[in-house]
Amino acid sequence: METETQLRIRDEQILALQKEVTEVKDQLEGVETSKRRSLCLARERVEQWKKTQQQKPLPKKDRQLQTLMEGNESMTSDNQTETGPQVPLDQTVHLETDGGIETAIEGEIETEVQA
Repeated sequence: METETQLRIRDEQILALQKEVTEVKDQLEGVETSKRRSLCLARERVEQWKKTQQQKPLPKKDRQLQTLMEGNESMTSDNQTETGPQVPLDQTVHLETDGGIETAIEGEIETEVQA
């Protein structure tokens, strides 16, 4: 059977550990709050960047590309043009290239380098 002194020491250790756990939980909450705030700020910066990009006039190459893409919208019924078959923009296409695969998704080209 434990003595009164041993019980008091054990209770003090338990209280110290509980206090330490509470402090760690508070620190974690602070980190989570900071991460959420950073993520929110990053999203706002991206939205601002998108808005500024939409307001800028397109460079000549991009205007030409936009004109070509608008031309592709008026394809013939058999999905053929003078340059060959066209793929609808909602399909994914894989093209083998020198160093990777180019994937066209909804009109955007992303280049992935193969390992």
